[in-house]
Amino acid sequence: MKEHISFLSAFVVLGFAIFMINFGSHNILKTQNDYLVSAKEITSELSAPFIYNNYLKTNTKDVVFLDIREKDELKEGMIPGARWIPRGVLEFKIESIIPKDEKRTIIVYSETGERALLATKLLKEMGYKAVSMKGGIREWMKNGFPITFQ
Repeated sequence: MKEHISFLSAFVVLGFAIFMINFGSHNILKTQNDYLVSAKEITSELSAPFIYNNYLKTNTKDVVFLDIREKDELKEGMIPGARWIPRGVLEFKIESIIPKDEKRTIIVYSETGERALLATKLLKEMGYKAVSMKGGIREWMKNGFPITFQ
């Protein structure tokens, strides 16, 4: 009888362990939305009209526009004067292309603004003063703001 109970106990423990491995860790895994929500909690998003009127139109010197799209996306155009670093290598290239300066704000944009949010969070964690452009280059172009082609 004891052997039967021990076997049953071991079976229950094993079943619980398998359950935890397969289903219990699901709460630990993050989705794309989890990352975006987390980024929105610590980053600022500014609208394309606000950025155009307060930074590009006024030719503010302490601002750098940073396009983080992939190379093939640049054919759609860029904000005039923007620097380009693809999101995939941002952590590795940012310091050599845009040195840290507490007076300088980096305005990060992507196609729709989602990658820009994640990149802005990363830049803030690296000690940069950065904001994200809500809606990305699509919103910029929808408003008829200037773009340049390389």
